[in-house]
Amino acid sequence: MVSLTVSVKLARDDFRLSIDETVPLAGTLGILGPSGAGKTTLLRLLAGLDCPDDGRIAVGTTTWFDGEQGVSCPPHKRGVGHVFQDARLFPHLSVAGNLRFAEQRRGGRRPLDLDISGMLGLVPLMHRMPHTLSGGERQRVALGRTLLNAPKFLLLDEPFSAIDGEHRFEILSLMREMIAATGLPTIVVSHNLSELSYLADRLWVLRSGQVVAQGPVADVMNRLDLQEVSAQADAGSVLQATVRDHDPHYQLTRLVCAGEMLTVAGVIGSRGDLMRVRVYARDVALALTKPVDSSIRNVLPTELRAIVQLPGTPYVDVLLGVGDTALRARITKASADDLGLETGTRAYALLKAVSVETA
Repeated sequence: MVSLTVSVKLARDDFRLSIDETVPLAGTLGILGPSGAGKTTLLRLLAGLDCPDDGRIAVGTTTWFDGEQGVSCPPHKRGVGHVFQDARLFPHLSVAGNLRFAEQRRGGRRPLDLDISGMLGLVPLMHRMPHTLSGGERQRVALGRTLLNAPKFLLLDEPFSAIDGEHRFEILSLMREMIAATGLPTIVVSHNLSELSYLADRLWVLRSGQVVAQGPVADVMNRLDLQEVSAQADAGSVLQATVRDHDPHYQLTRLVCAGEMLTVAGVIGSRGDLMRVRVYARDVALALTKPVDSSIRNVLPTELRAIVQLPGTPYVDVLLGVGDTALRARITKASADDLGLETGTRAYALLKAVSVETA
């Protein structure tokens, strides 16, 4: 498997970037961090828009930058597609004109064997000018233009920040669908944990120009010691599950997750399908005894692995073992004390069917 190696140093005024990581180029790498952490700077180095002060950037055996050897591959030879948060469409060209521009610049690269305009719903927009498009429509055009340029590598820089909540899930779903359909190695940066938990397979947490945590997205999201994760209202868990069956009458789907049954709202997928399940920590309640006569359909036996107080808040985050996986819960410190929670405590995690999301 081809890997991306990023071993670079950069100093700009008071900011220092120092990264030394190698990651497999399969699926999507998410980069999480607050403003000023160095996320966009890192993408610009990968795209060749800026150069590090020293170090090396390589994809497999192809070197893009090597300070010691004096190698600096120009942006147009890296085959990188870059989608920015502000779309950056040509204002004087229609949607069709923006897409044609990408096709003309493709050079000898083989186009993707996909109906990109159809998949992204761009056909009805072809005559429109950029200023008449919504934020979500502009981002769809920007993604289409990038993909029509036949990139070998896709960089997404806060692509959803300018899109309102009503349309954000739509464009997130399209992004996920297109990344899966193209198989393009993708890096997406965001300060929004919910977006990355939906898109990313692996996650880097960037803080003050350094990678302070990295690994599969499910593992990083369950790290109770990471402020970048714990401080977010969308902190939670990503689980893998398999569709077991459906209840069409009640419009429910039953999944098998870590050996336990999990019911989710809606008739989703087909029997045997693998699903990504997202559960927000705030939606998980705990009980020491199995409840009866309750509306909550998901009652999972767990064992408490860790508990951490969230500084300056009334909450604690609890890491629960569910079979061979883990689940994050957020409850008040008062509730934790009332239940006498400590490492090793056996408890039941309670999840409403409506609160469990699948992708």
